[in-house]
Amino acid sequence: MLTAERMSCVLWNAIPGDWKEPDGWVDRALAQCRAQAWTVMVLHHLPTGAMRNLERFLDAAAELGVRLRQDFALECVPILDGRIVRPIADIFSPTRAV
Repeated sequence: MLTAERMSCVLWNAIPGDWKEPDGWVDRALAQCRAQAWTVMVLHHLPTGAMRNLERFLDAAAELGVRLRQDFALECVPILDGRIVRPIADIFSPTRAV
C-alpha cells in the first residue's frame, strides 16, 4: 500500500523510554543525541507526566548544539514517495492473504 499510494515511511533511531521513566528519560535522550550525527527521536505525550521534562531536554539539547529540524535522516526513510530506497525486509512483516 505504501508504494502503491506513493507514501513515505519514516522510522526512528532513538527512543529514550520517556513513557516508562517519566523523570529519567532526559539523560538517555541527550546521550542518544550525542551518539549519532542525526537523531530521529520518539517522545510520547501520555498522562505519565514525561513531558514536564521536555523543556529541560530542549534546553540541554540547545546547550549541546543540537539543531531541531522537521526533515529526516535518509537512513530513517526506507520508503520515499512510494519508492523503496533502503532495505525493508527486517522492518515489515510479509503480506498475508486474508
